[in-house]
Amino acid sequence: MAIKVDRGTWYDVDETAALLGCSPKTLEGGRRTGGGIPYSKIGKRIYYNGADIEDHLNKQRRRSTADRPISREAA
Repeated sequence: MAIKVDRGTWYDVDETAALLGCSPKTLEGGRRTGGGIPYSKIGKRIYYNGADIEDHLNKQRRRSTADRPISREAA
């Protein structure tokens, strides 16, 4: 399945979770621990920028199950 992310679009939590195939709780955990995707908060609403989502996905790339994530520059 291809993930289509528009780098200039802001996505809410439910849209981001749907794009990534995870639950909103998973994104919440990343916000709580600081290890997730950068986000913006306006009032009580959370938004993720498409560029940050794509950058996060690129940082998670691996060559095998035994590898740590590789940076895009190393690929």
